[in-house]
Amino acid sequence: MIIFANRKHLTVSGRKGKIYYRNLISPCCTIISFIMLLFFLSACAGSLTRQQNQALMEILSILDSVIAEAEGMLHDNPDPTAQFRDILDRLHYMKEIIEEIKKGNAPYDEELLKKYTEKIAEIEANIKNSLNTVLSSDVFFAPGRYRISDLSGEGKSILKDFTDTIMKVQVQNFRKLFPDRLLTVSVKVVGYADETPPAGALAAVLSQEFPGSLPADPVERKKHFNEKLSFLRAQTISDYVQQSLAAFSEVKNLRIAPTRIIGLGEEYPYPPDYAQPRYQPEDKRRRICKIYSKIQIDSDL
Repeated sequence: MIIFANRKHLTVSGRKGKIYYRNLISPCCTIISFIMLLFFLSACAGSLTRQQNQALMEILSILDSVIAEAEGMLHDNPDPTAQFRDILDRLHYMKEIIEEIKKGNAPYDEELLKKYTEKIAEIEANIKNSLNTVLSSDVFFAPGRYRISDLSGEGKSILKDFTDTIMKVQVQNFRKLFPDRLLTVSVKVVGYADETPPAGALAAVLSQEFPGSLPADPVERKKHFNEKLSFLRAQTISDYVQQSLAAFSEVKNLRIAPTRIIGLGEEYPYPPDYAQPRYQPEDKRRRICKIYSKIQIDSDL
């Protein structure tokens, strides 16, 4: 395994797959300010004064910075399933609530603001310590294949590197920020398929695994089967990753969450304009699997 680092991200190269890891840095100034802000919120909890307004302005300033960082990251990322696309809605929602508090339209809630402050710190830490990898068709599954026995040894090695990086780098960086908190490792796996029509034994297996009525239209039936096939591929990768992470189940204050599994079938993994040359119906670049990891602290937000 070779690690390449530059100012923006660090790449763990695993032959046919790459594990992308951004800014593997210990707590930055912005995150340290979150910790100071928690004490500040406690100090001004009982009053509706200038201190309170100052605390809200500080949170809004940090929120704006994190929102800008997330938007910049997504702007440069063509991946439609990137794991930070959903956090922008959460950040904007928190900003709206805090602005309503600042205007006097909502009560000043110290506990809520503490939770928001920690959640913003968690989100920023995930942005700075994001981890993802892509299994290309060279080490992923051949047409019609989805079982772990069909995955190459090189593919399994890439997955091992991925889980090792979660535990040895991503979790350790979060532990520096939240030394006594429960950390939850959350993995998302997204599988794809090309437009090769599943037939024969494979179609029979897919029908058995996913019972129900089939589309009458042949094209829609093909799409239906390939969506199920892509889900089985993602499920296989998920099972392998979960087995690797299970070795760390006894680590104190660490929880491994169930994997979020998504099968997108014949959808393009990346926008058509991004793929050069353009995607073809039976294109091995469409038989890939994306894997993402993030860390959450024990918050109910």
